[in-house]
Amino acid sequence: MADAVFKEVFKDKSILVAYINEICEINLNENDVEYCSLETKSHIFRKGVRYDVKGISVTKNQVFHIDFEAQSYKPNDNTFNKRKFHYISELFNGIFEEGDNYDETKELSAKAIFFIRESSSFSGSPIKKMVFHDLYDKKNYKEMEIYEIYINELLNIDLNEANRYIKMIIELTSVLVTDDVEKYIKSENETVRKVAERIMKYTEEEIARLQRQYDKECAAEERDIIRLLEKKAEEKGEEKNQIKTIKTMYKNGVTPADIAKYLNLDIDYVKKALNK
Repeated sequence: MADAVFKEVFKDKSILVAYINEICEINLNENDVEYCSLETKSHIFRKGVRYDVKGISVTKNQVFHIDFEAQSYKPNDNTFNKRKFHYISELFNGIFEEGDNYDETKELSAKAIFFIRESSSFSGSPIKKMVFHDLYDKKNYKEMEIYEIYINELLNIDLNEANRYIKMIIELTSVLVTDDVEKYIKSENETVRKVAERIMKYTEEEIARLQRQYDKECAAEERDIIRLLEKKAEEKGEEKNQIKTIKTMYKNGVTPADIAKYLNLDIDYVKKALNK
């Protein structure tokens, strides 16, 4: 499946939430989840992430970030390990806004799911799940989870020997990669039917158009992000110089009230600057 179609399919929140719930074995509500921006770049000099599909759920007791990645092949283990840890770290880091406290009253969760078509180094189960483990207290931390779904190996499983979970993932995955989507139109699984119906709407010309449009949007979005980060860096530099001026004036005997007056600043801002 073309990247653009993969993204278009999961823009349907009912499909997105169904996949999250089935693969991660949880129960998110459709109304609590939003399909969101594909791009993240929190620092101008640091490598960002272009998510294939990203969803966010924010409720009273939970903040949940999810990422779906479609890959035609798995690169060597060293490269893939670095990539998946970078993705999950950025996904979890994106939960926090500047000035946030590490509030323990909310459940924070980030999950990255990689759909991998081919792999030269595959071994073990076609569905792998990684959670972070504390060697000291032997506790698993589910705040960050990585799933790897190896499509070719998954589709070779004998359905008669598979459990309910495996069967469900096989059908959900098959409809994304098959050349014969039409056979899934009558599936008993409502989500699979929705995916099949959505994919069948696209002609080759439409898929090519979607891909061109997506590539154009990504390029524009990346330029906008870089401009925004440059502006923030510039403002940060101006603020740093301003704080330096405030402290120098204060050391020379100027009162906070007069500093605020001379520099046309709020008195509370001046007081905070003096404490930095």
